[in-house]
Amino acid sequence: MQQQRLSPGPLLDENGILAEAGWATSEVRAYERRRVAASKLRIKEWDYYCVLSDGDAGPYGIALTVADNGYVGLLGISWLDLAGRTEVTENKLVPFPLGRMGMPGSADTGDVVIHRGAMRIEYRNEGQARRLIVDHPGFDGGRGLSGELLLSQPPMDRMAIATPFPRAPKAFYYNQKINCLPAWGSIRVDHVTHEFDATSAFGVFDWGRGVWTYDNTWYWGSASGVVDAAPFGFNIGY
Repeated sequence: MQQQRLSPGPLLDENGILAEAGWATSEVRAYERRRVAASKLRIKEWDYYCVLSDGDAGPYGIALTVADNGYVGLLGISWLDLAGRTEVTENKLVPFPLGRMGMPGSADTGDVVIHRGAMRIEYRNEGQARRLIVDHPGFDGGRGLSGELLLSQPPMDRMAIATPFPRAPKAFYYNQKINCLPAWGSIRVDHVTHEFDATSAFGVFDWGRGVWTYDNTWYWGSASGVVDAAPFGFNIGY
């Protein structure tokens, strides 16, 4: 199965096998969890956002993860102090969610609203924008973290890639990365409010669905910004 431009249609065939491998600049293949042939324990579904600001008070940023990986779910919050070269990450685990976290079947529709103890993460899809809401009073030993960011999504290309795994017909990886999302809002950490302005703050949305093999390695890097007054973003990895 060679890499090619994806054509419209279901991601998986009636046997749960990847119908077509390749890439696209929009969500042309439709993911349906019910078509997955592998065990529920092995289905991976996640939504990840990273928003970085390089304004006068920066650079700093936040990363939010909600993942349903079958045997375990994850809520993750990372605060990135790029000027001080420090980061704090805190995770909450959800045992055996098996799809009950209700991850959307599309990167373009649906909300994600998850509470675990006092940690709350919400992704609200508002059509041409995405609203991120986070609240974690116990973050970093009680310093606390909370806030709300609005990410605009202008019409633009994205990376959409459907990847097979050799000798594992039930395994696949469907990934979309949407870069250059201008961000407005603020995040409060330990009584200090950090502002995000769309002229200097941009987000990336990493949407992943799939069944992976047991032994694999994944590296990823991403950047979003403005070059010669035009939005410019890229992803690297393997």
